[in-house]
Amino acid sequence: MKKIILFLVLLLIGLGLFIETAKVIGWDEIKQGFLAFTGEQGLAILGLTILMAVIGTLRWKHILRSQEINISFSGLFRPYLLSFSMMYLFPMVILGGEFFRGYFLKKKNNVPWVKGMASVIIDRFLEWTVNFIVAFFGISYFLFKTGLPPTDLAIILGITFLFFLPKFLRSRLLFYRPWA
Repeated sequence: MKKIILFLVLLLIGLGLFIETAKVIGWDEIKQGFLAFTGEQGLAILGLTILMAVIGTLRWKHILRSQEINISFSGLFRPYLLSFSMMYLFPMVILGGEFFRGYFLKKKNNVPWVKGMASVIIDRFLEWTVNFIVAFFGISYFLFKTGLPPTDLAIILGITFLFFLPKFLRSRLLFYRPWA
């Protein structure tokens, strides 16, 4: 009974937030947004989103298998989708969906908290690394096609890169275990 009441309360809060957001944005703008993704475009976006979720689940399954934890794809797909949606509904909560996945592994599959969270953090780290690589090549391609930026912009980009590089390398070293 508590779960039903909680669900209804959260549903009402979500609907209220959606309606207020729609009033601010405007219903016509929302309608135009949905109409832009009809037909082939809508199917392509839906297909790519599903493919991304399937690949993410397979990646997580492989990470768990490397830790000698064998859970079926269908057993991981649901929590992956739920955590994926949590990341997009609450983007300001860093690692919110990840804690959910770790909790799910512990609660439903009796996976120790440390191993579950390790698998989730490794998964997110791999995703961030791939995103970084794609962004790097995307920016490189853009600069190659449009020409090099002005000197001031190049200096700003270079300093920004040098600022984030040590943090990126330090985070990679946290996962480096020469004794393993």
